Amino acid sequence: MTEAAWLLSGPETGERNIFLKQLKNRLSESFGEEPEQHRFYPFESTVSDILSLVKNGSLFSAWKLIIVGQADLLKKTDIDEFKAYFSSPAKDAVIVFLSDETSLKNGLGKIIPKQNQKIFWEMFEGQKKGWLSGFFRNRKIEIEPEAIELLLTLIENNTTDMKKECEKLALFFGEGALISKPDIENFFYHGKEENVFSLFNKIADADLPGSLEILQKIMLGNDTNTVQLLGGLLWQLRNLQGIAAELSSGESFQSACYKNNIRGKKAQAVYSEALKHYSEQNIRDIISLTADYDIRLRTARQEHREITAQLYLYTLIERKGTRAAS
Repeated sequence: MTEAAWLLSGPETGERNIFLKQLKNRLSESFGEEPEQHRFYPFESTVSDILSLVKNGSLFSAWKLIIVGQADLLKKTDIDEFKAYFSSPAKDAVIVFLSDETSLKNGLGKIIPKQNQKIFWEMFEGQKKGWLSGFFRNRKIEIEPEAIELLLTLIENNTTDMKKECEKLALFFGEGALISKPDIENFFYHGKEENVFSLFNKIADADLPGSLEILQKIMLGNDTNTVQLLGGLLWQLRNLQGIAAELSSGESFQSACYKNNIRGKKAQAVYSEALKHYSEQNIRDIISLTADYDIRLRTARQEHREITAQLYLYTLIERKGTRAAS
């Protein structure tokens, strides 16, 4: 079973997709043509369905490429079925298991040869900054370090999504531009797609139904990493905390915004509205709550993340960051 099964795991989906494409091309050369390709997920298909397709001959191609996404959701009984199949696999089918997790607890790794397993780790912070700088430099665009810092809190950690968002920025600003931190703010504030800024707008209004609706749109639209979403909210909450602290020391609202580098009129209006609904103590509690939910979301299974994010928004808006008594 040298090529019958592969396990590609880890959060760096950009590099993982490149490897998968290279694997497909290499196998296509070996079989002499492109595969008949199918994609399955454990929550919508059974192993029996998958293996039935694998075992039936193809009318369209010399081989089949079967991709099983979110393989960490497979149960032990599912793994047992795959194990039995791999004892005598079809010669014209390759099954590739994908997972964002780095360690699968269901035993899948035990039934796939080690040489056919590859983990795609998330880039380190310094690597991501270098990647972003290089991207814009190649397009003859200059971007300030502060803008890169903000961008990293707003976009996904994998290179696929980083490239997608950066392509939008490069197209918008154009060759020869200098992108600043306020430019990034304005770009995301005025974007037509729902994002972490439009979500914070609803939070600032203490609008729970609106916040939940935007959360759902964001997650349905691009399968957003909820941990990354919290990172973007945390950045705005710390801005809000900074403004509240300046106001407590006697500064005017305008001065407090400038001291926290909040210069856009729309952004200032959002923070002004938030201060009507959340006290300085509320904001501290919410920041603490956000740190707690960051851990929860990092350890939650994929199918539990949306409900966990919904609970976070409820506790933030309705309880102002105060956890229920245990």
